Amino acid sequence: MLPRFLLVSIISLHTLCCLHGQTPFVPSQVERSQEIILYQGKKFYLHSVQSGHTLYSICKAYNTTQNELMAANPGIDLQTLSIGQALKIPVASPASLAAPAPAPAYEAQNGMIQHVVKAKETPYSLSKLYQVPVDHIYQFNPEARQGIRIGQIVLIPSSGASATSAGSVQEPVGSPMYEVKQGDTLYQIALSQGVSINQLFQANPDLRWGLKTGQRLVIPSHDPTTWIAHPSRPDSIYSVFAHNGLTRYQCDSIAALKHMRPPVKVALLLPFFTQESLHPDTTSVSVDSTDLRSHQKGRGLKGRVAAEFYEGVLLALDSLSQQGMDISLFVFDTQADTNQVKAILKKLEIVEPHLIIGPLAANNIKLVSRFSFEHKIPFIPPLAESEAPLKDNPNLFRIIPTDRAAYSAYTQYIASRLDSSGIVLVYQDNEQNRDLADSIKTLLINQADQRFAHRPKFIRTVTITDRLQRALDTSLTNGAANKVLVLSDYEPDVINVMSQLHFLLRDHKIEVFGFSSWQKFDNVRIDVMHELQTTLYSPFYIDYQNKAVERFVAHCRTQLKTEPYQTSGKGTGINYTYLGYDMAMYFIPAVNRYESNACKCIRQYKNPQLLSPYQFNRNPESGILENESISILKYTKEYEVVKVN
Repeated sequence: MLPRFLLVSIISLHTLCCLHGQTPFVPSQVERSQEIILYQGKKFYLHSVQSGHTLYSICKAYNTTQNELMAANPGIDLQTLSIGQALKIPVASPASLAAPAPAPAYEAQNGMIQHVVKAKETPYSLSKLYQVPVDHIYQFNPEARQGIRIGQIVLIPSSGASATSAGSVQEPVGSPMYEVKQGDTLYQIALSQGVSINQLFQANPDLRWGLKTGQRLVIPSHDPTTWIAHPSRPDSIYSVFAHNGLTRYQCDSIAALKHMRPPVKVALLLPFFTQESLHPDTTSVSVDSTDLRSHQKGRGLKGRVAAEFYEGVLLALDSLSQQGMDISLFVFDTQADTNQVKAILKKLEIVEPHLIIGPLAANNIKLVSRFSFEHKIPFIPPLAESEAPLKDNPNLFRIIPTDRAAYSAYTQYIASRLDSSGIVLVYQDNEQNRDLADSIKTLLINQADQRFAHRPKFIRTVTITDRLQRALDTSLTNGAANKVLVLSDYEPDVINVMSQLHFLLRDHKIEVFGFSSWQKFDNVRIDVMHELQTTLYSPFYIDYQNKAVERFVAHCRTQLKTEPYQTSGKGTGINYTYLGYDMAMYFIPAVNRYESNACKCIRQYKNPQLLSPYQFNRNPESGILENESISILKYTKEYEVVKVN
């Protein structure tokens, strides 16, 4: 039983929805895409299928035939199109490529173009459309770093207007600029300008993606509170981004304020899929959720996930209440239903929570995110990965790192392990993998030691063909500890590459680097992974030798009368009981400590987690707070899996 002074209010909403009929299908007009790609020597429009699009309407819009469309998209069933599906459509004629129909725009004074944003356009697509660097668009439209919206006017420098011309660039107020030269490093720039590397990162958020020749950097003054990266507008999302956080001194001062702190009200929105109300005593709560678990049997993964996550939250509340923290928990069953969530949000208007955790479904996340933004409430969707609902909310925390953040952290670790022999990249030769390989190369070169990063053949590439073993053998260096990064999450390709490298171990020293998804593979031999000293990254990892983990397991045995369920089969190393415990133990004390300033002070806040440490930074494009921490795991020759970062 939990201590009696913990107040927990649990509310279960139930809504009966009636289906009165279906709306007849109405085809919608197809607009020709402005995005053109080069694939296998041919030019194609890249079209995204929208609601109401049909095979006939798409062919008509692009002046092509169904046979040509099927030939350009082998392996895709064009008779069953799905929303968001990407199609390659042959360009009808050279003329259509040379002069694509521009979006509504007109010339303004001073050689500028005022572009009216259309659906699906991004700063990147506009840079391609007008053939100007995306950095120039950001210089004239600083708020575009957080995204652009339909109907917004974006200033585009025409050929007669240079983004560096006097009077046209909105330079940072009172701060000098530095243009990056070939061979520059962050350390050299910081040393020559008399600032710290951390100050450079704060003044130039884009540095997270690497240092580029020609890039213009804001050089802040020695007092980090005096520089202004971009002009901000009052009451705009961008103004929140420009004042990303408070200093450690400010946050510590807030935490030290002596006043009666109100109970932290936490709203937990999860799809339990139960029609039964959860009614524990309001002054004490039993953590024994055996009945809840048995109720979830046969209800699929989502119901079980909610039950396990809820158990972890209750265990955290038990620990926090023993520390003297006053908490009110409000639990809602979303049933993964949008109408149910709308009804819950009306209840939250009355509850006025200080923290919202959940829901899980993407469309429901979008609804709750809007509510969180309007009411300035910290919001954590536990398993959110899709980018669509995760933007334009400075109060939203993303727990699972993005691929971009994971690649940046992972390549930084790999670069620290490299020597003059360099690295071999192995991948299947297709457009997507070539783009990934180019991105990884750029990250490695930016992060590797400048003494050898620009040497010829520092990065060697091998494509997966029938002659893979010979190509690998040729690319490896005799007498060196060869590093091989396999850019694939397709199990047959990984098995093929690992088998060939394992054979070559007799003549070479080899160390393999792979992806997080490899953890879910069933047919990759574990002994081969250990003998090749394979390194992977994962967003989550449980170290069962950790004393805190041992105490948590003992807590589970005492309160739940059982062990936490096993990790998910998704290959992420996630365990939902641990996740619920970690999130509650991290965010509830943060809100209690900093109150309404929790989002601004989160970077100054440290509290160890069991699954993975949190390291939040503001994404300059989406505006949300993203966890950039990953666990890097090594399969050793001693048949152990150890965390190495």
